[in-house]
Amino acid sequence: MKGVLVVLMCLACFANGGCKTLESVKDNGFNLEAIKTGLQPSKSPEQKKQEKRQAWIEEKSDEVASELGEPYPYMFSNAAGGYSIEKIPVNAYEAFKVALTEDLSQIENNISEESLAELRKKYDAIRLSIKEVQETRAYINAQFEKVAHLGHDDDNYYMFHSYPLLDKTPVEAVKEDFYSKHSQYSEYKSWLSSAEKNFENVSTQISNYGLQTEKEKFLQRARKNECPKVSEFNFWGNNLSLSRGVPYGVSEPDVTKIYDLAGFKVLQSISNGILLMPDYQDAYRAQPVFILTDKSYPDGFGFKGGDQLVCYRGKMKKYVSALGSTKTVYQFKAINDPNKYYFLPWGN
Repeated sequence: MKGVLVVLMCLACFANGGCKTLESVKDNGFNLEAIKTGLQPSKSPEQKKQEKRQAWIEEKSDEVASELGEPYPYMFSNAAGGYSIEKIPVNAYEAFKVALTEDLSQIENNISEESLAELRKKYDAIRLSIKEVQETRAYINAQFEKVAHLGHDDDNYYMFHSYPLLDKTPVEAVKEDFYSKHSQYSEYKSWLSSAEKNFENVSTQISNYGLQTEKEKFLQRARKNECPKVSEFNFWGNNLSLSRGVPYGVSEPDVTKIYDLAGFKVLQSISNGILLMPDYQDAYRAQPVFILTDKSYPDGFGFKGGDQLVCYRGKMKKYVSALGSTKTVYQFKAINDPNKYYFLPWGN
């Protein structure tokens, strides 16, 4: 009521020409802020909570800005095999982006011109760059988690987890506020995502080229020696492994395919080779297979992926078991290739 009375008095002053402005009311000893407050409707608990949230979000957004600083953080790999955070100065940022883009473009345009050994080095360097970008993004995201994560024991937890609920987590809310205020970091975030995609694209091109080139090289060598009819590998993708197929009677070996001995263990050595059994719990249901090889292995030796590749040439092997009975099993030929491979799974 007092506030209304003051306003009426001021209006009377204006009507009589004795009061020029509201400021003169303040000068005469009245509280102008009290008058304004009295004229405003009171805020609901929900509005007060929302204002408190927004103030907290902006405070935490400023803390993240202080943590990250103006120069852009980037995780460079180091000689120890780890990563070190360094700041890219604003005036060097564009040059940094251009250098990476040009290097990547040059590699992409000369894939077929490089030796496979050199190509592998560049492939590894690109994969390392991908990891650096991922580590950089993780570092930036960690700053938001560190500053804005609210645990159940935090006094502000229920500010976000009680009605009216916020439609995003505290960390998400702080990120949104931060990137809206700092457009340069929003652009940096987008560039990191774009750079990772570009690195992935070129590394995939290199890998596909290297795999196809070395695959043909391996097949040609195998056809000239042990396996005249082979035309493809049978242990990539969804192909049933040899150790899960033939020994269980699932299928007959294919003379056009190269197999991997992963999943087998040595049952015993016999003339010119070794008998193998699958190294699985249900191996009692399997039949042995014979591998023609001049290498020696101890009984029980287990093969892993890439240890030994073999082919089937349509031949069987007869042997006498420990119980004195004659057994006939499928015979495979071990493929021994002295060439060095950089992209096939059994290479570097």
